[in-house]
Amino acid sequence: MRRHAPIHHGAPHPQERPGQSSLASNKSRHGFTLLEMCIVLFIIALLFAITIPAMQSALAEQAVRADARQISLMVKTAQLQSSDQHRNYVIDFHWAAMVTRNMPGTG
Repeated sequence: MRRHAPIHHGAPHPQERPGQSSLASNKSRHGFTLLEMCIVLFIIALLFAITIPAMQSALAEQAVRADARQISLMVKTAQLQSSDQHRNYVIDFHWAAMVTRNMPGTG
């Protein structure tokens, strides 16, 4: 009968040095060190510090554009109402809402 040599998977075990315990040679590294975790957290905080002001600026710009579209729509609505009804209309700008209304004494 023929014998086959045993098959070994993975890397060979390191040779133990004199004065080194078997526990130290078999110890494998799992997880992250505190320093590595602090570095990762610092990088994440740095990315947030860079992106949050840019996002706030973009959101503010988007709000201004939306307000400009709203004003443009109100002006066009007032123009159409004025020409259809042959009256003057006024656009009142308030903090709560923009309102078109018939100008008193014009109709």
